[in-house]
Amino acid sequence: VTYTALDKTSSAATVSISQDTDSIIDKVKSFVSEYNTLLASLYEKYDEKPESGYSPLTQSQKDQMKDEQITKWEEKAKKGTLYHDQTLGKIIQNMRSAISESVDLGNGKTASVFSIGISTTGIKGQLTLDEDKLKKALDNDPDIVYNTFAKLDSSDLDNSSKSGIAQRLGDIFVDANSKIKDRAGSSSDITEDSDLNTLLRNLQTKMSNFKRTMATFEEQLYKKYDNMESMLAKLGSQLNYVMGSSS
Repeated sequence: VTYTALDKTSSAATVSISQDTDSIIDKVKSFVSEYNTLLASLYEKYDEKPESGYSPLTQSQKDQMKDEQITKWEEKAKKGTLYHDQTLGKIIQNMRSAISESVDLGNGKTASVFSIGISTTGIKGQLTLDEDKLKKALDNDPDIVYNTFAKLDSSDLDNSSKSGIAQRLGDIFVDANSKIKDRAGSSSDITEDSDLNTLLRNLQTKMSNFKRTMATFEEQLYKKYDNMESMLAKLGSQLNYVMGSSS
């Protein structure tokens, strides 16, 4: 908003209001750039294949290696951990759907990124922006960008078609964060409830049970060997007695 103050003798003032189109365009450009960066990073992990021959190191193996060797090995071992991961794939799919689906404005009207100059390119859904088309869209409807990105129908929050793209993406990331937490937890504390922590606790229980079983088996073997040695000693004594009597 620009205010032009006239001199004190004037009896009237003029207020001119114009839309800051350049600022809006800069924000849309920033969104396109950040969306592309995030989507590319997700695809990078989703498509990254594991390195063959680099299984996780045991403690005994680490004891025989230098710290630098351990670091390099573990970097290789972790590579491809998320290769074609279902949770990650679902996030990517939902992000692309959030962009491609139109926003229901009601009364038969819709808005979409395609109507404001944003389009997708390539098989991995990267976005491009036609600034001239965006300017024309803003001239025709100053609220078009707001409705496309930020519209929220408070009366029907479960219907994503009535929410703007930013709202949809926000919901996607909140849901993804919750699912990742359920699967992997939010800390290294294995007492925290998550799928991986439950798996670790089960493995620890199995390991403890296996150790107890092995200790019991080992004790039984020692008893058998002790009895065997006693029997052999008796046989040796009897044999010596018999041989002595014979002579």
